[in-house]
Amino acid sequence: MKGYEVLNHRILAENIISFCLNNNCDFVELYFESRSDYNLHYTNSKINSNYMSFESGVGIKFCKDKIEYFISTNTLNEDHVFQQLKVYLKKDFINLSTILGLSEVNTKNKIKQNIHSSEVYQNKNFLKVKDLYSYMKNKSSNIKKIDLFHNNFIQEIEVYNSEGINASEIRKGSRFGIESLAQNEIDTELGIVSPAYTGDMNNELEIQLEYYANLSIKMALNKLKGEHIQKKTNIPIVLGRGSGGVLFHEACGHALEGNFLVNQSVFYNQKNKDIASPLITYIDDPTQVGKWGSILIDDEGNKTAEKTLIKNGKLNDFLLDKNSSIELGLKNNFSARRQSFRYPSAARMTNTYIKNGDSSFDQIISNTKHGIYAKTLGGGSVNPKDSEFNFTVIEGYIINNGKIEKPLKDFRIIGKGNEVLKNVDMVGNDCIFQPGLCNASSGKLNVTVGCPTLRINSMNIK
Repeated sequence: MKGYEVLNHRILAENIISFCLNNNCDFVELYFESRSDYNLHYTNSKINSNYMSFESGVGIKFCKDKIEYFISTNTLNEDHVFQQLKVYLKKDFINLSTILGLSEVNTKNKIKQNIHSSEVYQNKNFLKVKDLYSYMKNKSSNIKKIDLFHNNFIQEIEVYNSEGINASEIRKGSRFGIESLAQNEIDTELGIVSPAYTGDMNNELEIQLEYYANLSIKMALNKLKGEHIQKKTNIPIVLGRGSGGVLFHEACGHALEGNFLVNQSVFYNQKNKDIASPLITYIDDPTQVGKWGSILIDDEGNKTAEKTLIKNGKLNDFLLDKNSSIELGLKNNFSARRQSFRYPSAARMTNTYIKNGDSSFDQIISNTKHGIYAKTLGGGSVNPKDSEFNFTVIEGYIINNGKIEKPLKDFRIIGKGNEVLKNVDMVGNDCIFQPGLCNASSGKLNVTVGCPTLRINSMNIK
């Protein structure tokens, strides 16, 4: 049999690369992936879902006459893959779109298996979640519902190309979602916390679960007492450490990614120019041990390294992959990422954070006479061309006379990334990191955002 049971990926890759080059292709790349996931959802002592899934496949990129094509399949059979390639190599390339996206899925090769209840109760992951629920359920009579989510994954990738790349990596990680629903006679509020680690840091995550559970409960109960805030303009905002990094990820990080630069983002042609407060140094570092966005090689098979994107307010570097570096005439710094074999890669962020400054948390709050403490940010959106953004603050407080006072209901902050960067006037010394998911051109990716407590001297609340 010429399927994956017998044929190893290296031999298949070599055969496909030779075939494509002999058919006048200029460049060929293969991305093999196999991934297994364990998922558990537990609500108020009941199992909502509990299953394992597995899939493997290959994404093939090939270039001919300066046009790029991409196909993917989860049928790793040599005859089948060559049959697909022959179809597209015979087509009239001039009449095809710049990127051809054929994603073929054979459902027989995609496995999702529910775990039998008799097995669930012996599963160590289930036991951790059950113990966490027992810890949380009696913390407050206002906590009416607790949802716990757990995901473990193992992903194995191999990358081969016609320029000699032959690289592989095994990635593994664990994430917990902790949602506490608080309720009184008037309102219902959620406290959401989602810690995650990769590699050998998983044990540390399990040790800290009760700490994160308390954060979720406290957030929900505080929001239950919260007040609604009216629309305000030009108000100082103190961003909370960790989740405040979401704002910079969206408002400027995406605009520094190669595919957005090619389309002339707001930071196009701004290299070595002042684009931020001199207090801002912004780093993307995929090599950090245990972080949710950490990878040893990028998804084009190159060794990753730390990149300083903004240094003391000056635009210092971009996030580039093979394609964007060629189009922009810049050196590739190996930032290619993709969700799975079904996606062509693109330059994307990994673990991106604001470097520590010199101010303490207490100094920042006490020096803010009137303003808002946006402790925890939720979701948001941004237009990379003009960097206009809006974000939901899911945990916020009034600052009055240099002291944190009343909690607030959810509200939105709006602005432009290139303006906010210049309006940072205090940066704390307490940077922490927060995991998240980022959805863009090459799919949904694990990322980490980070920042210390910092103050933006003027923002708008919607």
